[in-house]
Amino acid sequence: QYQNTMSMSSLGIWNCSREKANLLVHEFFTTHYFQDGVHPIPGARDALQNLSSFCSLSVVTSRQDVIKNHTLEWIEKFYPGLFEQIHFGNHFALEGQSRPKSEICRSFGAQVLIDDNPRYALECAEDGMRVLLFDYDNTYPWCKTGVDQSHPLVTKVHNWQEVEQKLLSWVAPES
Repeated sequence: QYQNTMSMSSLGIWNCSREKANLLVHEFFTTHYFQDGVHPIPGARDALQNLSSFCSLSVVTSRQDVIKNHTLEWIEKFYPGLFEQIHFGNHFALEGQSRPKSEICRSFGAQVLIDDNPRYALECAEDGMRVLLFDYDNTYPWCKTGVDQSHPLVTKVHNWQEVEQKLLSWVAPES
């Protein structure tokens, strides 16, 4: 349930220092909720499979290096062979350098970002990239920032069917 989560920032959720928030997040990585409880969003596999026939798909995640192996195993379990590249931003990490998503996307020529974080959506849109702001079934309170209305390169989508339709319309616009 996300109804009380108005921010993607753990600082805003827990009202604590960045250091404390980072420690709490890293503690969560050791729980069964994280290890076994994260499942794909309905429709994602089918849509990504369809999109892979005409799009080069890569993952750009803000996830930390400390959960890199777990993340790679999860991707291979649910989306085997679908992604050409997988990039980690290492945001909010206890160790190592982090990289902005816009920089990562620019480094390999990404044209579209699909993300559920309005901050990353705006960052990449301001860098000239089209962004689909993913608000699953309109249930993510943190997506209600209006960034999709304030920036012309950000479009809100509510499910993977909408993602697929929007990308198809950009690749093969109606004449």
